[in-house]
Amino acid sequence: MQDEQLVEKLKSKSRFKRLNALKTLAKNEEYAEDYGMDANINVVCRTTFSCFDTTPALAAYRLAKNGMPIIGVVDYASLSAAKEIYKAEKILKKPYYTGAETECIGSDGVVRKMLSVGVPHKNAKPFDLELYFYRKFRNEFASSLIDGLNSRFKKYDIHLAAPKNSFYKATSTEDIFIRLAESIRNKFEDGKAVIDFVSDELKIELSDEEYKRLIDLSNVFYIADLAKVLFTKYKMKFPVRKYKKVSEFVASSDYYGGISAVMLSDNLLDTIKFAIDNHIKGIFFYLDKLENYNFAPEEIYDACVGSGLLPIGLIVADYPKKNLEFKFDSEETSQKYKDVALSIVGNEIASSINLGDGMFSDRTIENTPIFTERIRLFSRIGSKGSVK
Repeated sequence: MQDEQLVEKLKSKSRFKRLNALKTLAKNEEYAEDYGMDANINVVCRTTFSCFDTTPALAAYRLAKNGMPIIGVVDYASLSAAKEIYKAEKILKKPYYTGAETECIGSDGVVRKMLSVGVPHKNAKPFDLELYFYRKFRNEFASSLIDGLNSRFKKYDIHLAAPKNSFYKATSTEDIFIRLAESIRNKFEDGKAVIDFVSDELKIELSDEEYKRLIDLSNVFYIADLAKVLFTKYKMKFPVRKYKKVSEFVASSDYYGGISAVMLSDNLLDTIKFAIDNHIKGIFFYLDKLENYNFAPEEIYDACVGSGLLPIGLIVADYPKKNLEFKFDSEETSQKYKDVALSIVGNEIASSINLGDGMFSDRTIENTPIFTERIRLFSRIGSKGSVK
């Protein structure tokens, strides 16, 4: 069977078929690590459990094919991909970690993105069940957003079908705009008509590059390109959304052995204070969006580690043509962030064997009080691979 057919099987609805296809691909192909000494290795995927079109097995395969030494999967308020990722890791023989991202409201009334990563295996399922309430709020928001878009686009005879409800899935905003892009594409017979509609009716100003992508209906990424334009440039008031509290998420993450992290704001010191005050274990930021911050990765690392917080720099593979490469200014800084990424893997391994041996457990802190040494210790654990 050709590799292309096997890759298609990674999209199967059957987890058994997906993993069997991955086993065959792993026998036929090599997955050499391909990255520079100054490169980022922390790339994470969203899966079908965030209503993306990538199954967990396909996500693992793509990261391995791209030469990534770590397989990271972080879904919206869901750990449902974890079981498949555990099996995929054993097939591909790559270190991995799983996690969940959600949005919570702090006691100050500010909504913040939160992560819990490196969750122990035996606790992924119970934590996932608890995350249902976070998914419920996200899905209620998604339903209201779809209703709002249908109301706006009714005059154009364009309708979005609501996704099928699922206990384990969170409907992503990205998925809703993919659906909108598909509806618009199906409405018009050529690229020029789509562009005219987007420009004249939706009042979206296209860049030259966006125009080139949308004029050509044969573009295999046409829907993704159109969805990105709509998502980033279409102006509308989003519906009101309900949120769980930051304190509740952090308490759950701690209870189940994950590493909680809050997204970096435009004020590093304020984010550090918020993290410490709320007993959060780390701060995460997107390496491909450094223009949103006033700090270099080196500064973020030093400030976080000096405060006992794990600095997590990552890139999310959430767009087909997204550039997943990022180079740090020095190999030294790159190594520090590699150690952090591998330490998350190490936390998942160590706490899966014994919950009391996680990176932030009282026993571990007592035995290894110097934080930089603890990061390196768990990095070494992570580099050795999975739970046996």
